[in-house]
Amino acid sequence: MPVTLEVEYPADNWLTLSPKFLNDSDAVVTIRGRGNRLYVEDPLVPNAANFLLSGGATLILRADSNINELSVSAVADGALIDIGAWCSFNGCSQITVHERATITIGAFSLFGNGCRIAASDVHKIVDLATRERINPAGDITIGERVWAAENVTILRNSKIGQGSIVGSGSLVRDFFPPYVSLAGVPARIVRTGVTWEF
Repeated sequence: MPVTLEVEYPADNWLTLSPKFLNDSDAVVTIRGRGNRLYVEDPLVPNAANFLLSGGATLILRADSNINELSVSAVADGALIDIGAWCSFNGCSQITVHERATITIGAFSLFGNGCRIAASDVHKIVDLATRERINPAGDITIGERVWAAENVTILRNSKIGQGSIVGSGSLVRDFFPPYVSLAGVPARIVRTGVTWEF
């Protein structure tokens, strides 16, 4: 079944969608406003993804990824999501950027069902005394060949080094080096010098 594509202003947005994605996917793509960019290379298999872009956001999905029911929402000027080649999102996962921030996912990374990656908290938290915001949006970098098990949450200002493993149900909001195993809420290193294989 072909992609359902709704573009509010076709002349004012930039879409490069592979024929395989357009013809073989059951995806829903919604583009609102102007200045959005969507670039999708050939997916590995058919999918039922849901992409929403608005406000001048960019989504890049590189070749041979398995996106299943991935839901992506990028709804701000300067919001950027860049998903590397051969990534796999099993079941239904969610990626959101509601403010200016970047989420980068390295090639060959694997995400279990129910994972959530969010570069902002959506609502502002403000210090009553200073009136300063204390929860600004922040970038997320996920290295190549990272495996996040089911129901992992990865929040703003996080970095996971390549080859690392994140245990089921973990909450990541920190910087972690390559080749470690993480687990817990909040996530912490439980083992170093490890990686994983398919």
